[in-house]
Amino acid sequence: MSISKSMSKLRLTILSFVLLIGFSTTANAAIITLTPSSSILNVGDNVTIDFVISDLASGGAPSLSAYFVDALFNNALFNFVSVFNYSTDLGFSLNSPAEFIPPLVSPGIVSVLDSTFETPTFLDINQPASFTMFSITFQAINMGTGGFTIDTLSSSFSNSDNTGLIDITALNTTSVSVTNGPTPVSEPATGALLLTLVAGLFATNRRRRVS
Repeated sequence: MSISKSMSKLRLTILSFVLLIGFSTTANAAIITLTPSSSILNVGDNVTIDFVISDLASGGAPSLSAYFVDALFNNALFNFVSVFNYSTDLGFSLNSPAEFIPPLVSPGIVSVLDSTFETPTFLDINQPASFTMFSITFQAINMGTGGFTIDTLSSSFSNSDNTGLIDITALNTTSVSVTNGPTPVSEPATGALLLTLVAGLFATNRRRRVS
């Protein structure tokens, strides 16, 4: 079996795990926003994308208990570096063993999983209406503009009380431009250049007067 087929099978297995936490019917809603640490990079720079869920209910349902996210990126412009910053808002007691499962990485896709065994009551009371689920760092490898998004068809977000999946009503994607750009000339260097030009003009005029 090829590596790509094996990873696809593993992705489906993990997605099935999340679906078991929330039944296949849709319940409640949320918004996913991707926020970059910078919108303009040079080749070789890193950019971190925060994956933020919002529009949940603060102090009530719906709250998030598990997710499986297929994050998509342009692998001609970026290399995957790492996933980090898993939020404790998914499980305040850090009772989230699934986050220790390494992300599944294939060309242009990073699959991230997390879950909690906190009770629905605990999550509804303590989980904020908006928080960063996780962050992914990428390195720019070529010039151009590349987008970051998620595959809403393969990604899944489970409601805490197991009544269904959280429906994503809006997905705010982002893009990052990579350029090597001109190296800025420092102010001292600019001043020195100006003085050199003035001195050259003065010397030229003096020679003309002597002749």
